[in-house]
Amino acid sequence: MIFAAVAEELGFVGVILVLCLYGSFVGEGFRIAQRSTSDFVRLTATGLTALMGLQAFFIMAGVLRLLPFTGITLPFMAYGGNSLIANYLIVAILLRISDEGHAERHGGEIVAVHLTQAK
Repeated sequence: MIFAAVAEELGFVGVILVLCLYGSFVGEGFRIAQRSTSDFVRLTATGLTALMGLQAFFIMAGVLRLLPFTGITLPFMAYGGNSLIANYLIVAILLRISDEGHAERHGGEIVAVHLTQAK
């Protein structure tokens, strides 16, 4: 019912903003999955992103009476201790996957840099 409270307080613009934020999160998660190098990492990132997106979809559809309520919380909006920790762990894993792919594309870390002065 948190989504209903947001909709009541912020109106249509607030609902569209929340939908855009979840949509951008899912889009970025799938982009991270697409750029990963390993098949296992790609499937893991896709699954975790789909989990968050479907969880948000089911709650919002339940509030709109399109689907029955499922008993799960809206990610990052509803206060549920274990659910919030699990959502943060999902985001941490996605960030780690993104950082791993970024380091591989750019050749890892720079160990030493030699600067020469032009005269």
